Amino acid sequence: IIGAVDTAGWVVGPPYGALLVSQFQWRWIFFINIPLGLAVAAVAWFALRGLDVPNKTEKLDYAGAGLLTLALVLLCLALTGTSGSTENAFAAASASSGAGLSPQAPLLGILFLLAAMAFVLRERQAADPLVDLDLFRNVTFAAACLVNLLIGGALIAAVVDVPLFVNTVLLLARNLTPAQADIQSGVLLVVLTTSMVVAAICGGLLTERWGYRRPTLLGLILAAGGLFLLSRWGPPADDLAQIRDLILCGLGLGLVISPVATSIINNAPAEQRGTAMALVLFLRLLGMMTALAGLTTWGVYRFEELSRVVPLGGLTADFVAGISAQVMDEVFALAAVVCLVALFPAWLMRARLAPLVHAVRTLW
Repeated sequence: IIGAVDTAGWVVGPPYGALLVSQFQWRWIFFINIPLGLAVAAVAWFALRGLDVPNKTEKLDYAGAGLLTLALVLLCLALTGTSGSTENAFAAASASSGAGLSPQAPLLGILFLLAAMAFVLRERQAADPLVDLDLFRNVTFAAACLVNLLIGGALIAAVVDVPLFVNTVLLLARNLTPAQADIQSGVLLVVLTTSMVVAAICGGLLTERWGYRRPTLLGLILAAGGLFLLSRWGPPADDLAQIRDLILCGLGLGLVISPVATSIINNAPAEQRGTAMALVLFLRLLGMMTALAGLTTWGVYRFEELSRVVPLGGLTADFVAGISAQVMDEVFALAAVVCLVALFPAWLMRARLAPLVHAVRTLW
């Protein structure tokens, strides 16, 4: 239920985002979160005030948090590419400077590794570490964390590239207005995320019956199949085919949410379950963050490479739509490969023991 409610926010976001962009300035996307955030904070204050406060207090590991933040910032900067600094997309498409990783990427990568190692050393020495690294000695816990990391990368490819596909490929190929493209991208994202909401609840029910492994494997296979179908859209993408493919992709991604989160929490000691629950969200966002930086760099690089064969004056809407579709098809295909790679750690997620068997083994 928590996974479904979390994903349900993604259902509401695209249509009201499309509405704001089509009726107001894009800045309203950020303004609207100010009253929403204050309202949610007020509700949380009253809803959580009756909960017990733990007697044990631990110090927050500020040094560990700082080192982890530094490492993640360096990683994103290392994966973020560079392109021709020109005034518009058509000019950037044929910029002579090319695109790819920035010249500072090797240095940033080294600094990231140093910051990451410093974080690990800090967590080993801290009395109250930000993350107890001993949690990862549990095979099921570590495998589920890796699956969650990878699924975040696949998820961001779908969530970002579907509206990008509509606002570039379909906008140019079908002569849509920006407002029409915004609305259509919102509708397609609603199809994807609604499927995820339904599948998240189904994944929880299947986890109670099958354990962790089988729902996760099933979800990854469905997600890989859906993303593979997305990679075959091209400029003449059919509306019904798009909906079908997004439903399949959403069902697969949603099925993974419950078994992965449950296995992470259940395989952590009781006093570490708060950290374990935080790791569920952290690792998914980490996968989304790194994949967004890396795939965006790859996409810009491929776009500029494919467009070099045409002089600046020869770029047409149909040509730009075609190479944009090819680039995004490649990104969808890479996301499908990520789901297939996630099958290997998913296989290591051992099925949960039945309560009676677990009790007997505990007594024994």
